[in-house]
Amino acid sequence: LDAATVVGFRVNAQVALLRLDSSPPANGFAPVVWEFSLRFNEPLYISDLIAFDAPEGYQLKRTSSGACSELRSLTDMLPSSDTSCSLGRCYYLPVCADNRMQWELRRCPRQGDSVASGLCIASAQDIRFSLASTNPDLTPKWNRFVVRHTSLRGDILSSRTLPGYRIFPLLRNFSARLNLTAAGGDSFQAVGSESAVQLNFVAAELVGSRYIAIRGAVGSQTFRLSGATAFDDILGLVLPIRVSQPDLIILEREMSQPNEQISITLKPLQNPVVHGISTWNVTTYKYWNEIQGVGMIINQILDAPGFRVLGFVAVQGIGSLTTLIDSSSSCASAACPAYFDQFAKLTLAFQSSVHTPSGYEMLFVSPPHYKFVLAEQGDNKVHFVLHGGLLTASIVVVNGSSLSGKWAMVASHPYALLSQQPVFQQFGHARYLFWHNGSREWAISDSPNATDLGTAMEAKAPVGGSGSDLVPPSVPHSGWLVKNTGQDYIAWVAAPELRVFGEGELSSIGSHQQVTFQLGRGVEAFALASIQCVIDLPTLDQVVDAASVGESANVEQKWLLQTVRPSDGLVHATNDKLFMGFPLVQRIAFSLAAALQAPTVNTIMTLAFDQDFRLHGVGIPNPSFARYELKAPAGFRFPSTCLSAAEIAKVAKLFDKCSGVAQLANLVSQRPTTHKPTHTHAGGHFTLPF
Repeated sequence: LDAATVVGFRVNAQVALLRLDSSPPANGFAPVVWEFSLRFNEPLYISDLIAFDAPEGYQLKRTSSGACSELRSLTDMLPSSDTSCSLGRCYYLPVCADNRMQWELRRCPRQGDSVASGLCIASAQDIRFSLASTNPDLTPKWNRFVVRHTSLRGDILSSRTLPGYRIFPLLRNFSARLNLTAAGGDSFQAVGSESAVQLNFVAAELVGSRYIAIRGAVGSQTFRLSGATAFDDILGLVLPIRVSQPDLIILEREMSQPNEQISITLKPLQNPVVHGISTWNVTTYKYWNEIQGVGMIINQILDAPGFRVLGFVAVQGIGSLTTLIDSSSSCASAACPAYFDQFAKLTLAFQSSVHTPSGYEMLFVSPPHYKFVLAEQGDNKVHFVLHGGLLTASIVVVNGSSLSGKWAMVASHPYALLSQQPVFQQFGHARYLFWHNGSREWAISDSPNATDLGTAMEAKAPVGGSGSDLVPPSVPHSGWLVKNTGQDYIAWVAAPELRVFGEGELSSIGSHQQVTFQLGRGVEAFALASIQCVIDLPTLDQVVDAASVGESANVEQKWLLQTVRPSDGLVHATNDKLFMGFPLVQRIAFSLAAALQAPTVNTIMTLAFDQDFRLHGVGIPNPSFARYELKAPAGFRFPSTCLSAAEIAKVAKLFDKCSGVAQLANLVSQRPTTHKPTHTHAGGHFTLPF
């Protein structure tokens, strides 16, 4: 009954080919480089226009001038400028704005008017180009690439669309840091150390996110994730782990709130074996099952920078800490334990897994209440010298004062024991570093305080100036001279390889003390070194609370060794406080008296000792058992039952049993809390040696 007509829309011819040849990263905000291929069924003529649209949210313009971002022609017959015309008849002039790029086809200058009918490119010819951009944060609502071929009059000759790729939203506010609380307060940041890592992020798109896949690495070396536990720091829950592999962990954690903050701690992890900035890949998925694994990415972040994994300063062996006993004592200093409130000699051998450049600082931080002993009160300078080349020594030594041997540092030789002389020691025989006040120069000689320098292999470093110094100046960093032979007519020659290895000082940080050496010369990776110094050990009350006196009998205190870049305080290498230090013990003074002293006889010995503290067990305030160990010199022998008859007959015995084995007697008490600060005694059998 009624009819009407309307003008329809034009249906364009289809572009023969629009293809994305590259595989750009799909996570949000990732930089991308696209490579496209085009092919038209119709010929292209000079003055034609080709328009290319990216999905909304992309920016194709590089600068305000309209230049396109990293646009490159991959086809010789259609270059992107007139200066590149070689094989083709024409070139294109590109202009970009927002997500659109347009080419105007122009004649190459050398072609003049010889191009028949203005032809640029014949039909069915492939055109390839590349273009850079950055993914938007989310998948665009209009997610298609579009190309149009338009004539000079504005007629669309052909067009085509290509579906874009899905964008995986970037996890926002991402951070990866060491969780010091979960690690017991220590950083554990060095290569190979076990650490606790906290990952924090906000998910931009939450629909269906249920599983989180995590990888971490430094370069090509991954964190060891297998065996780790995942803890949700916000919900306070242990999260179920579905996949636990050395380089991958997949855990279950449903995310249902918009912009929900996620905080997950993984521990224990093992740091990679190389140092550098860690990078992390975190992806949330909708699905997971044991057969097919994960499926449908919801959020993602790739190669996100985290914390720095440091080089490792390894303490070789256990070191030594021995109490310095007066020479009149029968205890040899090498065999004496480390007693509370005594002076002791510390020796630590160590090496760093990374090269330490010149100018960096080496830090040695003591446990609480340990004090480094310097030669003179108020002297907080430490000097040490690195030598090589003409002086072929393999040991580097440090001294804390020009007149004292209490400070020493040895490089390239692991367990060297140093003399107590003014210190410059060479492997094989001693050399001495000292200040020559008369000539105002530092000197190295076989004889300490030599007055007439000039012997072969001696060295000197003039400081200049005049007068006498009560406190010698710092050892110079350079300018050393050596003597190749002892002939008087042979001049001193420059020795650039002989330099101050470093100079440092002592400072206090709360109850800790720190010795800092600034290196005058770099130290190669894995070069063995040691530090030797005198320590004033803490008192028992300084180490433990008064209520737990006695628990400190085996207290172990951590030492921190680090190398630091002084310009910004960046830690270069650390021992992660993994050197646990040394057990400190209370000293018990005792005396022995034997009834008979002839060789080979059996006799009764009376043991008397002063114990000025009450015994407590570690974590046990009133222990029911304690054992005292008495070791005799070589040749003495205790019987298997070593309490005397008189001691056994006592009603209030101090010790209930004594078991002897060769020169060792074990005295057992079942009432150790009655051992009060008092002078007491116990009798026992032993056999005198031949």
